[in-house]
Amino acid sequence: MQKRYCLLLLLLMQLAVAWSQEDRVVWAPDSLTWSDFRASVPADSPYYATINTGMSMQASATQRENELDVQITVIADMVPSQSWYRKGEVTDRILAHEQIHFDITEYHARVLQQRIDEYLKDPGAINLIQNEVDAIFMDQEALRQEMQDAYDHETDHSKNLAAQKVWDARVARLLESTMD
Repeated sequence: MQKRYCLLLLLLMQLAVAWSQEDRVVWAPDSLTWSDFRASVPADSPYYATINTGMSMQASATQRENELDVQITVIADMVPSQSWYRKGEVTDRILAHEQIHFDITEYHARVLQQRIDEYLKDPGAINLIQNEVDAIFMDQEALRQEMQDAYDHETDHSKNLAAQKVWDARVARLLESTMD
C-alpha cells in the first residue's frame, strides 16, 4: 500500500510539473534574450525589466524486486509570460542583470538537487519522501528569494555597476561550485 501511494504521488508530481512546463524556459548559461520576456509592462513599475524565475521538480520511480528506486530532478526555469521589459529602454547590461537572477535560481536548484540526492540515500526516505522533499524545497525556495532580494537591493536593480560586478563574480563562483 505504501509503495502504491508513493508511486501515485510521484505520478501526480510529474503530471503537475509537465502541465506547468508549457510556458517555461529552462536555465542555460548566458541563454536569455529579450524575446524570452513576453509579458506586458505594468504601467506603475519603476523598473526596466523583470524576470520571473523558479524551481520545479520532476520525479520518477522504478520498482526493482522489493525496492522502489526514486529519482527526483530539480529544474531552474523562467516564465516568459510573467517576465517583461521596456522596449527601447533596456541595454545588454540590464539583460545581463536579469540573467544573474536566472543564474541565482540555477544555483539554488543545484543545491536543492544535492540536498534531495543526499536525502534519497537514506533507505527509510521513501516513507517520508513527500513531506520531507516539500520541506527541503520550501527551505531552499526561501533562501533563493532572500538572495534574489539581496541582489536587487545591493545592485539597485543593475544601476550600481560596482555591486553588479561583485554579484556577477559571486554567482559565477556559486554556479562553478555546484557543477556536477
